[in-house]
Amino acid sequence: MRDKKKISLRGELCNIQMRASGKIDKPASLNRMAKEAINYLENNPNPELDYECRFSIYPSHIPYHAIAFPPTKYAYDAISLADTDLRMQFVWGPMREMAGIEKASETELGVKRRCSSYIGKDGCCYTNPAAWTGCEVDGIWLSIWGTSNHILYLCDLYEKSKDREVLSTIKNALDTFWGLTVSGAGMADFPYATPYRDGEWLTLGWANAHKDNYAFFLEPLVRYYELTKDEEYKRRAVLMAEAFVNCMIDTRGSQEINPEDGSFDNHVHLHTRCALVGMSHIAYVTGESRYLRWSRRMFDFILSLSPGFGWYAEQMPPKKVSETCVNGDMMWAAYYLALCGELDLYEEMERNWRNYLRCTQFFVTPDVKDFIKLVNPDKSEKELQEAFEELKKLEGGFIAQVTWNDLTQRQHFMKEGKGNKMLYMMGCCPPSGMLALYTIWKAAAMKRDNGIYINMSVTADTPFADLVSDYESEDKLTVRAKENGDYYLRVPEWTVYADVEIYVNGERCDTVWDGPQCRYLLVKGVGIGDVISLRYPLVRLSQKISQTTDEVTQEYTFEWLGNSVLEVSPKAEYIDLFGKQRGIH
Repeated sequence: MRDKKKISLRGELCNIQMRASGKIDKPASLNRMAKEAINYLENNPNPELDYECRFSIYPSHIPYHAIAFPPTKYAYDAISLADTDLRMQFVWGPMREMAGIEKASETELGVKRRCSSYIGKDGCCYTNPAAWTGCEVDGIWLSIWGTSNHILYLCDLYEKSKDREVLSTIKNALDTFWGLTVSGAGMADFPYATPYRDGEWLTLGWANAHKDNYAFFLEPLVRYYELTKDEEYKRRAVLMAEAFVNCMIDTRGSQEINPEDGSFDNHVHLHTRCALVGMSHIAYVTGESRYLRWSRRMFDFILSLSPGFGWYAEQMPPKKVSETCVNGDMMWAAYYLALCGELDLYEEMERNWRNYLRCTQFFVTPDVKDFIKLVNPDKSEKELQEAFEELKKLEGGFIAQVTWNDLTQRQHFMKEGKGNKMLYMMGCCPPSGMLALYTIWKAAAMKRDNGIYINMSVTADTPFADLVSDYESEDKLTVRAKENGDYYLRVPEWTVYADVEIYVNGERCDTVWDGPQCRYLLVKGVGIGDVISLRYPLVRLSQKISQTTDEVTQEYTFEWLGNSVLEVSPKAEYIDLFGKQRGIH
């Protein structure tokens, strides 16, 4: 039996056994998932509306695009403005990179033109702020949120192109925003987080609830410093980090992230995107242990209210549903925290691929069709078949909100929806799921100064090695080298290290533990085309855990094999989240 302390799952862990292998549905490779995701990216924007992207998406309803409030002069689906489109712009290149597609499509170029149209002479994003208000609002405002998303896209563009004009645009935007901060005692932060115009911070609708949240600015500062090594921007990033650690802004109330235990209230995604990602990154860049501890405490607080398979609550205190936007942020932060030495987070990243992302990537499967028929009893067979064909345009995207066992959730938003359950795919979440995919892919195999590091047992083609994970095989992980050098393979923490074996081209090698914290097996002198095979026993266990929400406390039992969930009880009311049809293509 494996030591429970090595199994980083909450709840009561029982029936723990070690097995040589196990029968399990294999999730699609990370690259295959990215290729599927491009189908969604291509079909979400509407070319007839200047490539306006769809935010209000309900796959279980006919028609599936049902906007939350009437069209305005600014957009048909105004919540997409400087949000959905900018998020899609950010992940389009990464998805093509993973899928091996070099050329941008006309749709991608159309979305990029749309995103560029928001940008003023100062490099900042100016748009109608309906995405922040959730209701009609007049005028054009400066958007910190939109600008930061665009800056990060431009940073990726500059890293590849080295275009000085792109760098100048980024710098202008960062400098403009810095003028809106308040400072004192070695700290700096924004007084509010909402759009800004003529000395006024927007407080209408949703913006009133979010005005005292964290502004999305730290990560762009750190990213710019990382690219340029300009110490002035590192200084500014440190000032913001100090403001977070020392709770400089005293109006945040319960939305303030507690530096002692990482806890906070309200919307999780605005905390993870605006604070956790940047703090994890600056912890890596500076090596400052206080920033690392702050970030890990916040990360662990979110995990403390999660079951362990990659599901993260939309709100604190939790309601019943996740939000896939949080997955993108958590994987982004985990990437930097793991580089800081928090190696157990590679298990968290692998579980996301095997479970949450696999299960929430949308396809028009038989059980989805059955559910749509159930909640649309007034539709004819012809109407249903036409709806199924139209829904194929959404395949490869990610469902936004799910429960611990069901792909559906209770209906909250639709005024005239059928039934009390629905599938929900708000436009911010699919690109965030893609961001999670890309970050896990980057983390799976890395080139560092002393060799190639294989950090997870996933299936993926990477620039440095092709990886195949197979729990049914004797070889749990197979690595085909693409570069000459020394290879370091991290072994899952829940296995029995004494029983691990490693082979090169079928010949067994000595187990040499090396690398960070001696968690890796070292194979020296690997050549291009060599095949490394990692063998280890799998842990099989039951996890008993309860979820307490604003509605009820529910007991769940998850059955695990390694990092994969086999099944969960109680069973789903409508669509089994871990069903065999989920993500098997």
